Amino acid sequence: MLDSAGRAIPTAANPISFKVTGEGALIGVGNGDPNCQESDKEPKRSLFNGLAQVIVQATRTPGTISVEAYTEPYPRPKLPAVQVTITTKRVELRPTVG
Repeated sequence: MLDSAGRAIPTAANPISFKVTGEGALIGVGNGDPNCQESDKEPKRSLFNGLAQVIVQATRTPGTISVEAYTEPYPRPKLPAVQVTITTKRVELRPTVG
């Protein structure tokens, strides 16, 4: 979480929701809090010390992945949504033993 001047807010604990679209899928979330009891698979997580993470897995199809982070309006004021776009490319798969 950053303030309007771009500085980190280490006390932020806002609940954040994530939406992944395109050639990828959300496979997990986290925030670094060892005592957090929130799901690691749901597309939402509260911030811990102003931080949260989302883990995204690309599909085998090259393209773009869009990750959006946003807040719900309740119980705190709604914050502006933030979006990042990741471009993926085709790679040769590693041989597997199966």
